[in-house]
This record gives sequence, structure tokens and C-alpha cells, in this order.
Amino acid sequence: MGLVVQELVRRSNESARRTRDLEQRVETLENRLAALEQLLLERFKKIEQRDSAIEAALRAMDESVMKLRAAVDKVSKQLEKTATKAEVQELERAFELMRPEALTLKVVE
Repeated sequence: MGLVVQELVRRSNESARRTRDLEQRVETLENRLAALEQLLLERFKKIEQRDSAIEAALRAMDESVMKLRAAVDKVSKQLEKTATKAEVQELERAFELMRPEALTLKVVE
């Protein structure tokens, strides 16, 4: 009977050891999983921050482009109002004809 009890105790101890080993493995896996989850959360936060920064930069660029378009339109309208080179030359000729020297030369001739 002593041998049977010893064998039962040995088997019980072996089962307890295996259970402890499995529990340790599970705990190690749980710790690794928790660390991985934490790492993923941190990376997602960084990605979200980058996305937010990119979105803000794109909004700022879009606003700048709209301001540039408005400025270009304004300059374009102002350019439409300015005289062309030919018109300026024509005005110069007209002013030249109106100068007193030009008038006296025509009268003298």
C-alpha cells in the first residue's frame, strides 16, 4: 500500500508541477500580449497625432491656396485696367504734340 500511495503522491506532484508550468506560460503570454497591446495603442496614438498634424497642414495649405487665388484674381482685374504698351506710346505721342516746343515748330513751319 505504501508504494501505491507514493505513486499517487508522485503523480499528484507531477500534475501540480505541470499545472504550475502551464500557469507560468499563460502568465508570460498574457504579459507579452499586454505589452503588445500597449505598444499598439501608443503607435495608434502617434499615427492619429500625425494624421491630425497632416490634416491641419492641408487645411492651412488649402487656405493659402484660396488666398493666393484671390490675390491673383485681384491682380488680374487690376491688370485689365492698366494701359497696354501701345496705349502708353499713343499717349506719349499725344503729349509730345501738346508740348509748347512742338506747337511752335508747327506754327513756324
